[in-house]
Amino acid sequence: LILIRPRYVVLVDRVPSQAQVSRLNGKMSLDGVELRRMSVTASSENPSSLEFRLREGRKHQIRRCCNKVGLEVIDLFRVEIGPWTVGGLAEGEWRLLSPQEVELL
Repeated sequence: LILIRPRYVVLVDRVPSQAQVSRLNGKMSLDGVELRRMSVTASSENPSSLEFRLREGRKHQIRRCCNKVGLEVIDLFRVEIGPWTVGGLAEGEWRLLSPQEVELL
């Protein structure tokens, strides 16, 4: 069984502080519902980027959580879902899973 945890690279409007990153990694709630903890790290490639790994995906969860800690999302890219990466796909492009990938589900 493979855990399907999406990974996102998120560009925000400023360099996030360690306190903001810590809050994003802590207990958070949206609309009175506590979220499963996210894994959030500062990007080593771009100081204004964060990397998110989600255990659940609520509507606009990343944008709303960033807003709660004082960050505005400029752009958001899903770069991985479970063992599958976006690889060389252009924005808006998609592909079918291979039979071997379907077996992993």
